[in-house]
Amino acid sequence: MASAEPDLLILALGANDYLGGIDPGQTKDNLTAIIERALSDELEILLVSVSARSSAASDPRAAVFADIYPDLAQTYDVALYSGLMEPIFDQPDLLLQDGLHPTAEGVRIIAPPLSVAIAEFLKND
Repeated sequence: MASAEPDLLILALGANDYLGGIDPGQTKDNLTAIIERALSDELEILLVSVSARSSAASDPRAAVFADIYPDLAQTYDVALYSGLMEPIFDQPDLLLQDGLHPTAEGVRIIAPPLSVAIAEFLKND
């Protein structure tokens, strides 16, 4: 990873593991491996969490997946940006037909706060 000399690794995982029935432990192991590799390459990391939609909040797996991000951020002392999709989750017109991925307009809503977090992170680096 370091051969590209990035200033920052933004690490985000979408809903595919959750939707695909992947064991949350496997997902956490995969993210752990990415984080450990990045840290061994002395990269700064911004971990971006994607919470379950409020309609999925009653699913115990959703809670386990949601806990992955703060656990890893604390364990590895990396920055965490929480709730990337929360501003648009309950707005069907901002989501594609799958109800999970943002439309172009949805991206216009979630991108600015994330870009501010990235800019702040880089400014403080």
